[in-house]
Amino acid sequence: MTTPYPTRRSPRSIERVCNGLDIPGLDNSQTALLLSLAYSTGWSADRISLKIGEVTGVELTAEQVYMFHCRWIIDRSNRRLSVEESELMSVLLREAGVRVSGDEAPLSETDVPVCCPPSNSVQEHLTSRRQASNSPSSGFLET
Repeated sequence: MTTPYPTRRSPRSIERVCNGLDIPGLDNSQTALLLSLAYSTGWSADRISLKIGEVTGVELTAEQVYMFHCRWIIDRSNRRLSVEESELMSVLLREAGVRVSGDEAPLSETDVPVCCPPSNSVQEHLTSRRQASNSPSSGFLET
């Protein structure tokens, strides 16, 4: 009987998701978990930093989480995740006990933490933000 979700994760797959980036104190698998939380949960950088601390014992600030995720997005040239990468992120989240519905916004599409406004180069890459269609500022950030 097969499971609907992949149950194995290879070191090569994890390295591909990390895109050659790492955070001091976290191994590749933990870095991939951080990216999975940032990309798939819709959580704030604060909540992600708390979960990473809980799972790994490494304390990261919300600023570190947000800026690392932005760097990862920029290094990937805003390229969408492959099916394999998406499935791997789902596996990592399940292993960490995190449930997602599948339609949450990535961290890069949420509000920027007050503590770390993006530089112009980051802002250029992160121009597509979700907004309510009835919002008075709807379309303001659209290009």
